[in-house]
Amino acid sequence: MIKLIALDMDGTALDNEKKLSGSVREAIEKALAAGIHVVPTTGRAKWTIPQSVLDIQGMRYAITSNGATIWDLPERDILAQKMISSDDAWEIVSFARRFQCYIELLWFGKVYTEEKMIQNPERYTDDSGFKEYVSHHHNGVEHLGNFLTKVLGVEKMNIYYLPKEIREKVESRLRAQKKMEISHSLGGGLELTAAGVNKGMALETICSILKISPEETAAIGDSDNDISMMKYAGHKIAMGNANDRVKEITDWTAPGNGEDGAAAAILHCIEGTI
Repeated sequence: MIKLIALDMDGTALDNEKKLSGSVREAIEKALAAGIHVVPTTGRAKWTIPQSVLDIQGMRYAITSNGATIWDLPERDILAQKMISSDDAWEIVSFARRFQCYIELLWFGKVYTEEKMIQNPERYTDDSGFKEYVSHHHNGVEHLGNFLTKVLGVEKMNIYYLPKEIREKVESRLRAQKKMEISHSLGGGLELTAAGVNKGMALETICSILKISPEETAAIGDSDNDISMMKYAGHKIAMGNANDRVKEITDWTAPGNGEDGAAAAILHCIEGTI
């Protein structure tokens, strides 16, 4: 019997407009009513998860920032967290800012970047969805270096809209240092957490806290940063829009995120038909 569902957000629970459909919400509520933990498991910071998700009654836990932080949502408490040190973060920021790219830091559930980046997102992309995301969720600081002197570390770093050849250069440097977990994201971007920090590690941690075995756990996702949690979970479901690397390790492929595929996947978990 499945007791916990690790549910990715973007490309999975959320549709192409970044919204939670009524069908997916109803499926989540049905799972919660059946006593199954549904855990949003996302690269997002806590407070950038859509409020329509956070408002669901009975939703207790969330894994955010690609596994860097595990939240107890009703208590607004952090159960586990592993950060990138401020020194390591600044080394990356100071190197990446030589290139024209958008840099953001995730810290205690919020997203921070420099004011000049918030004011001119069109310098990096003409993606209207990204511009909306920036306007709604970003907290501006004058200089990321100064911000990093005031904190002990950050949950996650995102470097967006790097040209391919520059991204490869940055990634090669980071992999050689072996200080970061690296995944890819929108616009030729890199998502960085501390070494060993990923969704799978966080899923193992929350399952240990709740005394739930991998065989009692399901993971639903679509992207490379979901692979680690799928390797841990006993039941693995890919979205129809997932890439081939995800599909080849999963037990079943649901319809795409634009077709309420997450609802179908959750119902399979409730019914025990995967």
